[in-house]
Amino acid sequence: MLNKPKIIIIGGGIGGLSCAMSLIETGNFDVSIYESDIIGGQSSSQKSELCNTEISWRLIGDSYTNFLKILTDLDILKNLYSFEKNDACLGYDLLSPYHNTIGSVIQNCNYTQINKLLTILFLSKDRALNDYHDINTYNYYNSWLTNLIIGPYFGSEPTKATLSSFYKYLFSIFIVKKGNKSYFTKYPTNDAIFEPWKKYLIEKGAKIYEHTALQSITTNKEGTISGLNINNKIYTSDEIVFACSLQSLNKLFEYNEILKNKPIYNKLTTLITGQQFYISVNFYWKRPIIKDRKCHIYTFTDGWMPIIIKRFINTDYVENNCNKNIKEVWNIGLADYLNGNYIKKYTSQCSFDELVYELKMNILNSKHFKDYFDFENYGWDDYFYDYE
Repeated sequence: MLNKPKIIIIGGGIGGLSCAMSLIETGNFDVSIYESDIIGGQSSSQKSELCNTEISWRLIGDSYTNFLKILTDLDILKNLYSFEKNDACLGYDLLSPYHNTIGSVIQNCNYTQINKLLTILFLSKDRALNDYHDINTYNYYNSWLTNLIIGPYFGSEPTKATLSSFYKYLFSIFIVKKGNKSYFTKYPTNDAIFEPWKKYLIEKGAKIYEHTALQSITTNKEGTISGLNINNKIYTSDEIVFACSLQSLNKLFEYNEILKNKPIYNKLTTLITGQQFYISVNFYWKRPIIKDRKCHIYTFTDGWMPIIIKRFINTDYVENNCNKNIKEVWNIGLADYLNGNYIKKYTSQCSFDELVYELKMNILNSKHFKDYFDFENYGWDDYFYDYE
């Protein structure tokens, strides 16, 4: 029997695990995953002295069809809450953030902008997906509201997104998805997703190495990759899949004089310049604040438009896994596209303390949160415990 082709996957995040899943289920490959931290990558839970929970995890939209299929096949979907549009609040309306923002775009666009929006929406799907990779969305629409969708909600740098990529996003949101459900984990992502996923892959024959970083890439005289230096040992394989972070991969190419002069290095550098800065903050509270599912996901409609998620709804997880003074955990995501209301900067220009101050002032002055906090009788410090 012939040996199976050896595949090395660098990075054990969602991308690397999804790749391993596809390969291992064929039964035709010898798959190894090397992850510099723990399986799950940047989506994994971050342990701390305050609470065992993630600081970077976001909602799983129902347009994430491949990821949701994997979770269903692994019987992991039971570890997630289903979240529907009326569970979220957008400051003044109980509408999905997507729907409200799209509506605002149409209401605030001029005739030319609306005509451009309709033009691409009514193109044949094949043309829209394949023929507009060279047209910049930012320049095409020239609408800050459209750019807002592309930025915080789309997750891309507005000045780099193409019309075809924008169309793919709209297509996935309004046509591909079934209903209005999204999901997030009941427990930390390690417990809810990544440990069961890791166990399944190992049982299927995959080899997984955590806390094992790729240090450098070796090349031969022909200029192709000949091996990987992992923990001071050179590994070879039939194929290599780089599923690590873009910044890490770019540095590895930069340190190799041959790879640095390849066209792929320039492409990696270009992609990095188009990445959107994104940061998450956890707020820990001394008192329970959001006592039901209504508005356990909330975003302001101005400023940095943070997305606030109350973690561990209707479970005793906080009581058993957090500092005894913590009664509630909020995970707050911030995008780098708008100036803050109180700190007049982009998030990438701020210190961490400035980020926290902006969020504090938003909450203190929010008409929505006046129904959750009794600031007439209690001060901020009576509620707020810490952050990270």
